[in-house]
Amino acid sequence: MATAGLHESGTSGRRRARSGARATAMRAGRGNGAQAQAAQAQAAQVHAALTKPAQTKAAHTKPAQTKPEQRAQSIEALLAAALALFVTRGYHATTIDEIAAKAGLTKGAVYFYFKSKAKVLMDLLDRVETLSVEPTAQAVAAAGGRGRDQLVAFMHAQSMTGADRAELMLLAILMSTEFQGSGDKVETRLAGLMGRMYAMLGEIIDKGKRQGSFRRDLGTREMVALVMAVNQGCFVEWYRRRRELDGPDLVRAMRLIVLDGVAAR
Repeated sequence: MATAGLHESGTSGRRRARSGARATAMRAGRGNGAQAQAAQAQAAQVHAALTKPAQTKAAHTKPAQTKPEQRAQSIEALLAAALALFVTRGYHATTIDEIAAKAGLTKGAVYFYFKSKAKVLMDLLDRVETLSVEPTAQAVAAAGGRGRDQLVAFMHAQSMTGADRAELMLLAILMSTEFQGSGDKVETRLAGLMGRMYAMLGEIIDKGKRQGSFRRDLGTREMVALVMAVNQGCFVEWYRRRRELDGPDLVRAMRLIVLDGVAAR
């Protein structure tokens, strides 16, 4: 009975609205032509709104994912889960079961997409190279021929990556420590990544020395080590204290301290 009453009430309301719209159009018709056209348009809008068929829920249902989309989504979920666990717990302390559970997938899914836990880590390190090392090298190359400008570009590119992907940057730092001396392929991969960064900085420091903008009383190797220590230390501090620290201020402090430290005396 209540449902019927609601239906009748809604029907009466629509009838009254249509009648009112027609009456509005008729009254406006006795005025000037512009008013009549406006009233007719308004009446047409009311009629269209009242007679428009209701959209079904199915019309808003998202289309089913394709197999390639499902695969990509599963891989992203597993990599994100592994990254969080490797950073917070360490690689060796993390199990395949924990990665799968955190990603909301099965243990079999990890083996299906990656074959092993080591492959998961290797894929994450590939991302470190793609999203951090490569953009930094490009920024340095585009900075011009002055060593000082290239050093600024190096720090800026690293800071930009760290601001958006702090965990990914921290992964390389933590894993290089955890796998130090292990002699396996992960250590070799990490040494390659870090080696590119050291070589890049070494060329920058040597160029700055030749140009007279960087001090010559310190060895290039030691200067590179200290710049890297400050750079990586900022990532650690940002990860631990991002709620307390202001990102731009931290980057500015790092840049000024490093540039002052390497400047020619």
